[in-house]
Amino acid sequence: MDSLQIESASVSERGPKAINQDAIGAYHPEPGLMNSKGAAYVICDGISSSDVSGEAAHIAVNSFLSDYYSTPESWTVRTSLWRVASALNHWLYTFSRNSEHRSNRDKGYVCTFAALVIKGNQAHIAHAGDSRVYRIDDSGIELLTRDHTIRISDEEQYLGRALGASERLDLDYRSVAVHRGDTFLLTTDGVHDVIDDGAMRALAMARRDHLSERVQALVSAALAAGTKDNASAQIVSIQSLPEKQPDEVGRDLVDLPLPYGLAVNQNFEGYRILRQLHANDRSRVFLAADEVGQKLVIKLPASDQRHNDTFVQQMAVEEWVARRMHHPCLMAAYPAAQIKKSLYTCFEYIDGQTLKQWLLDNPEPSLTKVRDLVRQIARGLQAFHRMEMVHQDLRPENVMVTEEGNIKIIDFGSTWVQGLDEQRAHPLHALPPGSMEFMAPEYLSDAPIEQTADLYSLGAMTYYLLTHRLPYGTDVIRMAQEGKANKLVYRSIRQFRQDIPEWVDASLRKCVHPNPQKRYSELSEFIFALNQPDSGALNGGHMPLIERDPVRFWQSISAILLLTLFGMVAYLH
Repeated sequence: MDSLQIESASVSERGPKAINQDAIGAYHPEPGLMNSKGAAYVICDGISSSDVSGEAAHIAVNSFLSDYYSTPESWTVRTSLWRVASALNHWLYTFSRNSEHRSNRDKGYVCTFAALVIKGNQAHIAHAGDSRVYRIDDSGIELLTRDHTIRISDEEQYLGRALGASERLDLDYRSVAVHRGDTFLLTTDGVHDVIDDGAMRALAMARRDHLSERVQALVSAALAAGTKDNASAQIVSIQSLPEKQPDEVGRDLVDLPLPYGLAVNQNFEGYRILRQLHANDRSRVFLAADEVGQKLVIKLPASDQRHNDTFVQQMAVEEWVARRMHHPCLMAAYPAAQIKKSLYTCFEYIDGQTLKQWLLDNPEPSLTKVRDLVRQIARGLQAFHRMEMVHQDLRPENVMVTEEGNIKIIDFGSTWVQGLDEQRAHPLHALPPGSMEFMAPEYLSDAPIEQTADLYSLGAMTYYLLTHRLPYGTDVIRMAQEGKANKLVYRSIRQFRQDIPEWVDASLRKCVHPNPQKRYSELSEFIFALNQPDSGALNGGHMPLIERDPVRFWQSISAILLLTLFGMVAYLH
């Protein structure tokens, strides 16, 4: 299978100016990082009114290339670009505010910013200022950015946006499909202000032995055309692309043989099998110990699932996620001691019981205890959401409770990782994510899946812990499949637990609302509402009667109509 192969070259000349305030950078990482983060290119141009803006441009280029590859692999390119550029903007702006140039932006640490990331079959562009990114192919040249300049007259203009210019960065972003043979061109205004698009395309696509000769010819042409500024350009040429999609996660497991007949006390790839913990038609889970006696969990697919590539990939995603999550409320991966020879995954051993088993032993938990458990689960989910992941299969069976009462969320096989899915032909979140009892209604419709889906599951589970029931009974699956989720009627938790305050009931109602837009936007909002009385919630949260109590609403309407009818009859007689 073809891989992503890119060539690039850049040139920066000071031109007629005494110093060069432009900066250019590129980074082609090793294959693993190339697949997860892509290749990055950046060009920055300091403003001529500032003596320190050239320093700002170099800081921005070097820091961007370093910091971008330090962002989590689970983040999308868009999120990584925005977070890194925003941090750079804050640093430069703060540096100016703490310098002698605090009162004059035009003298501070300010520069333009144009970044290009090629990941898989997509090009991602982030931009602030008047540096540009073009795409060139057989059909012509296309400008992918727009200049953020404000023109005062034919002779005078200034930047409306730039790194370090203001406390908050307004960053443009777009993504475009990439094809084999595409060429991308990054330039500063010292080049594109004096050379028209047609000439730039001809120079960038000229038949020369090396890419470096093309970019040098382009910059030399700008100097010959009489540019009054520094002249800088970078050419990026796409030599080959990966097939759609390189599902790297799981590829190393698919071809491994399935272990056969694991038994107690058997030595298996450096581990000793102690006992079987769980088995069903999808997987088998064993408790094992390593060479020093440290316990761990080994999971392998059931024999019927051996050739189910989707399930094998879910196993790989689970281990991939666990290796990147470090939180006391989340299951951790077990450090691999050697290269695997068989198809299995390893995780830490959690000495405890599932929340479902705990509920059997504690059938009537207090509201205080449930709040504590839910708060811990929310902390684990928040760690997921910060990494742009959605767990998607939150239910009592997938939460462990230790003897000390601590929570660990387990089973990450259905987790949607946005950074992995942005190139997949068949995103994992489009697949059924597991048990449907606690699933948000949008999974059964065409609605987009967001982090509020986990919030719904947490609310439904909170309701279940307090009542052994679900907030909409068994209607969710049927009505969501029929496209009638908006007609679901919430059953007040006080029907089953009179000791639950009305404001807690109101917080649960909002948390499991069928419409994701009407739920809490953050897990922290739900946890706060679950623990603090709210005057709005006590009054129904200003929700209309038809939403708070649909039955009473229609009964009231019927009574009003009936009284109106009696009145009309009496009037006519």
